[in-house]
Order: sequence, then C-alpha cells, then structure tokens
Amino acid sequence: LDRPLDAPILGKSVNVGAGAKIFGKVTIGNGANIGANAVVLSDVPAGATVVGIPAKVIKVRSFEENGSS
Repeated sequence: LDRPLDAPILGKSVNVGAGAKIFGKVTIGNGANIGANAVVLSDVPAGATVVGIPAKVIKVRSFEENGSS
C-alpha cells in the first residue's frame, strides 16, 4: 500500500478523539491518546495523552499500563 511521504504514522492501540487533526509527517507512539479536537503538529511519545491546539502532552504512561501489549 503506497502512502504519501508526509502522511502520519500511527502505532498500535492509538485512540484518536472526535474531531482531532493530525498534520504532516508525525509519528504517534503505541498506546497514545489524542484528545477530542486536538491539533497534532509534532511526534507523540508512546503512552502519552495529548490535548489542545496545538496538542501538548499532559500525561505519559508506559504502553503496558494501558492494558495492551
């Protein structure tokens, strides 16, 4: 499957809230949570929760704590 070079890359078990936007060549780590209406312009670490415009990290948990493996 071909994708544009500037497409976002989402890890495993990523939750994206309603209305959230992810722009550009960013990587969303495993188990990350993107809040509703957040605007993601940069990479999000694994297990992080981000909210706001632009999105900012408010919490980071290990991916295993999220109940996933």
